[in-house]
Amino acid sequence: ALTVFDKKISILEKAISDLAKGIVESATSQQQLNKSQAELTMELGENIKAIANNLSEVIKYGLIGDRCFFDWIEENLDGLLAHDSNLLTRAIRVSCQIKASIVSQDETEQGQRAILNFGHTFGHAIETFLQYRDWVHGEAIAVGMLMAMKLSVLQGGISETDFDRLKVMLKRCGLPTSPPILMTAQDFNLIMMRDKKVMDGQL
Repeated sequence: ALTVFDKKISILEKAISDLAKGIVESATSQQQLNKSQAELTMELGENIKAIANNLSEVIKYGLIGDRCFFDWIEENLDGLLAHDSNLLTRAIRVSCQIKASIVSQDETEQGQRAILNFGHTFGHAIETFLQYRDWVHGEAIAVGMLMAMKLSVLQGGISETDFDRLKVMLKRCGLPTSPPILMTAQDFNLIMMRDKKVMDGQL
């Protein structure tokens, strides 16, 4: 018998599937066909950017929860960016499953659940510095993940190859790979020390 949790996941997966298919179907509707080439080009660019921004979170789930999923994202990135509904459905579904698994293992937020914030400490600092203008959330998190991985490289936790691999993926998505040019290390430090994850003066 399905548990309440299983039923919720099933309903969510159905909604995800419908949403992904709707994105593709809307692009070929009669209304779209009646629009000018300039309008279609502009809308296509906006849609690609929106999906790229959301993909930064999908990539995060591959990094923190499933190396095989990360490999799959890398192999299918062009299709994801091209609005392939089947690929989008799978990407979002697996991301939800990874998040649900992590949350279910740490429902009271005692430690493991913190991995969901991967890239967000640096990312939120960027958003705060920019006063939530200019960059969208996915762009800030993309750079935040890269900065977190670079820190891991310096500490010997991962290889430079892993860092470069993520950087290439984010570039393929059209996402930024470096912080805002005017943002200094001091800016990061001042903002991050106000982060909710700071405990006893330690981040």
